[in-house]
Amino acid sequence: MLACGRSRRIRKGTREHFSTDMNYQEAIEYLYSVRLFGTKLGLANTQQLLRELGNPEKKLLTVHVAGTNGKGSVCALVSSILSAAGYKAGMFTSPHILSFRERMRVGEAMISEGAVCAHLKRLLPIIGEMSEKPGQGHPTFFEIVTALTVDYFAESSVDVAIVETGMGGRLDATNVLPSEIEVITAIGLEHTAYLGGSIEEIASEKAGIIKEGATVIVGERGERARGVILGKAAEKRAKLLQLGEDIRFANRQVRFPVQQLDVVSEERTYPGIVLPLLGEHQAANCCLAIAVAEELQRREFSIESANIYEGIRKTRWPGRFEVIRGRPNYILDAACNPHACEALAKTIREVVGKAELTMIAGFFRDKDYRRMCEILLPMADNIILTEPQSERALPVKELRAVAVSVVPGKEIHYFEAIDGAIAYASGLSSSVNSFVCIAGSNYLLGPARKALELDDLPKDFVVSESFEGDKTRPPGEP
Repeated sequence: MLACGRSRRIRKGTREHFSTDMNYQEAIEYLYSVRLFGTKLGLANTQQLLRELGNPEKKLLTVHVAGTNGKGSVCALVSSILSAAGYKAGMFTSPHILSFRERMRVGEAMISEGAVCAHLKRLLPIIGEMSEKPGQGHPTFFEIVTALTVDYFAESSVDVAIVETGMGGRLDATNVLPSEIEVITAIGLEHTAYLGGSIEEIASEKAGIIKEGATVIVGERGERARGVILGKAAEKRAKLLQLGEDIRFANRQVRFPVQQLDVVSEERTYPGIVLPLLGEHQAANCCLAIAVAEELQRREFSIESANIYEGIRKTRWPGRFEVIRGRPNYILDAACNPHACEALAKTIREVVGKAELTMIAGFFRDKDYRRMCEILLPMADNIILTEPQSERALPVKELRAVAVSVVPGKEIHYFEAIDGAIAYASGLSSSVNSFVCIAGSNYLLGPARKALELDDLPKDFVVSESFEGDKTRPPGEP
């Protein structure tokens, strides 16, 4: 493992750990220990962290992406288009599946272990002063990681920073960035304890990322949420581009394992785009990404139509209806709320059709797991329940009681660990035409990849995942 200097014991809550060098494992241990400070929406801490770093955010041209679902997919598509055009794109997303370093990328490359250590070391003295100041309190995990990422992108001289919000938008740590282009994807009920109990309230929080005179690209089609977003855009005198009006898709066809579609914007038509992300919702995300590319063209970025085609075709975004071919075929999907589960169910019907379907599901207890069961379980021929690797997990025996009430009469199997669930599912069918879908929590996907013996596990997988069992979670994350 790459070392970042001499390793010395880190004692949280004292000055000692603000002056020590640390290796990568110690850096991860420190970052995840900070989760004890909980969730705290607001911009002041992140603004101070960046101010003490010399305001690196002012060096960045930022595309800011908010929404309930689809944020990460839009970020990945935009990043891939920019890379195809020869630009250096920084991408910040959360949470991760396999490695903490997934959260910060330049092009396809994750941040290095050394860079995590170096940029955290720059922040530690600042964090120390802030945590000792009466009435201020310790910065949260997400505030620190946001500042670390911005500092890293500025040092890397990225041409564009593509940044996904953690939670909401208005008070999300990422909203300190002076974005010129904002994207608001589809909106559903989520994080109601923090963002409000109605679609309108949540839409208002998401629309809080819109800056004065910026361009806002809106993917939400529902009238209630869209009306709120349009009102905020008018208030900020932002240029408005809307899915279905200023840009739309047509002639969509599933040609498994990809889909093909035409995209029509005010500028031009893109016939026959090959999109490796499946589902109608991904066709919508593709439109939003193209709208971003066209807006960057207006800002003198040299992005050709061929770059858009190539970038979209080469986009890889694991865990979003990701199909692992075999006997049976596995589908890995990060659907972790009812809105995402509805999109997943629609895509399953479109892709899987009448083929045998086994559903492996596990949920967090702070999610609307009953509604997710109602969406996913009735369509499955076989049902296997499990638990995500987290203290937030809904115990599988409690989930079984819910599942029995949702699909009475269906046989339900359950395993506390996902490797047992996968072993059982693999024994149910070995047909090339059968599918096993794993869904319900992003936290299922890393252990699932390990159980399936996929070859993309990074060497720091265990390091990153070993701290996911804490009773608190990184604030701002699903």
